[in-house]
Amino acid sequence: MLADFVPIEAGMAIVLWIGIVIVAQSSTATPLHHAPAVVVGLLPGIAGWGAS
Repeated sequence: MLADFVPIEAGMAIVLWIGIVIVAQSSTATPLHHAPAVVVGLLPGIAGWGAS
């Protein structure tokens, strides 16, 4: 239904932008000594994206 109004390419660009904003916020909102945990937390999502 939403695909009738918004092209898939535009929807994917919006989802990608939201992901970039979330990653940027998570890296700036956490203390520096928690940075390795943030990176380890992002690895499953990046690995899943790379495997597909």
